[in-house]
Amino acid sequence: MQCLAFICGGQPAPKPLVFAQEEQAAVDAACKLMTNFEKVVQDICNTGPLALGGGQITQDGLTRVDPKYISHVRAMVKATCCGLLGKEMPGVSTSEEALVWNQAARFLGLRIQGSAEECPGRAPDMSPAVAAAMKKVLAKIEVGYKLMSNRERIVNDITNPAPKSQQELKRVDSKHKQVVDAMVSEVTNRCFGKATCEPPAGEQAMVWAAAANFFAARIQEPSDWKECQSRGFPNRKSDMTPTAAAALRTVLGQMEASILLKCNHENVVQDIVNAGPQALRGGQMTQLELKRVDPKHKASVDNMVKLVAARLSGTAVSAPSTAEEAAVWMQAAQYLSKRIQSSPAECEGRKADMSPNAAKEMRSVLAQIEAGCKLTSNRETVLKDITNPGPLAVKGGQLTQLHLKRVDSKHQAAVDAMLCEMCSRLFGQKKSEPSTAAEASVWAQAAVFLNGRIQGMAYECPGREADMSAAAAQAMRVVMAQMPNQTKTISAPATALCQAVGQI
Repeated sequence: MQCLAFICGGQPAPKPLVFAQEEQAAVDAACKLMTNFEKVVQDICNTGPLALGGGQITQDGLTRVDPKYISHVRAMVKATCCGLLGKEMPGVSTSEEALVWNQAARFLGLRIQGSAEECPGRAPDMSPAVAAAMKKVLAKIEVGYKLMSNRERIVNDITNPAPKSQQELKRVDSKHKQVVDAMVSEVTNRCFGKATCEPPAGEQAMVWAAAANFFAARIQEPSDWKECQSRGFPNRKSDMTPTAAAALRTVLGQMEASILLKCNHENVVQDIVNAGPQALRGGQMTQLELKRVDPKHKASVDNMVKLVAARLSGTAVSAPSTAEEAAVWMQAAQYLSKRIQSSPAECEGRKADMSPNAAKEMRSVLAQIEAGCKLTSNRETVLKDITNPGPLAVKGGQLTQLHLKRVDSKHQAAVDAMLCEMCSRLFGQKKSEPSTAAEASVWAQAAVFLNGRIQGMAYECPGREADMSAAAAQAMRVVMAQMPNQTKTISAPATALCQAVGQI
């Protein structure tokens, strides 16, 4: 494989890079919520028929909260402000409060309008970015308190020996009810961003994985109504909003994938470095079109697989120690991503390794590792290319892709700092950000150039090999879009808002 083949030429049309200002959007969302605090609370509890400002109530298809619970709703909105500002959210003390918080968060998450198209005839409440930031926090509250207020019912459903619906989904034997209860408790904690324990070992770990598999498939969001209707259950209501369902499925997918990878660690490593001709358990090897890793690199592959499991469980971050190891990790990540089988149809005669939901989460981590390793093993060349004044290319010949604007070579140190930070974030750890507005501008210029230079598919630039997989290219672009952010510049207004929240 070439070292970032984009150095060799070609002129793919760069996709515009939209910089993500997530921290600023969250502060703006908190400010919006604080400014309209009482109106929001009153709207959540407005049972109609008139809207707060007069006229007919809108979005009457959304279920509001009984006004007698207004104090609980006020507490939920206050907690949302805390979450938007990166502060610990206060919790609830009773299951009744948990249910109210869930209902209020669900209503507000559906009520927020970030574009005119979402509710024709009604002006948007805020920008799409600010709406997304608020919905993200509300989803965390909605799903966390949904699980908390329905924990016993959820556990009973997962272990139900005689289900009336979705009988095609494999439930967990009722003898494991206590183990499933512990698993649901940990899922709840992780939905709040607080991983408190690792799955148990052995058979109990596989129970957690099976329960996560079932639960992720069981969740119903509003868009699933047609599927439920076709299965003969037209009156089954959605469990949660799409944003909340996505957040819960992410946690469940990460849990399932992490457990299965840990329980099959040695087999996975052996398969990645299997030189053949026999498969691990005998018989002919399958998927021979995939390139395995030389067995001499088994120790490095072992480290990479451990990292993937740790990243999925949110317990650790790590990076390759050398450029050589980075190249091995990249090859192993590419192989494992393609090797994962999430349905029998993907490889006839071979059972699925995990659910599609778990495979999605594992592939996401593998794409980040692949991108991070590609950049780590080629950082010096990439740096020279970004700051190359020409007229010759880094490896000789004429400079190509002249339509892309490179960065002045005097900023080489700042660009190198950005590339180092990109590697860190792709491996799961944020270490630094631009220290000045001028440095942020340099990081932005470098990101725009690199965005246009990356090739994740051969067709993007005919005659030139792709630099990495399409998933890895996308993972790198996601990180690039975050690079120019200066969170320190928003600390003062965030602190002021935090003080205001405390006075509510």
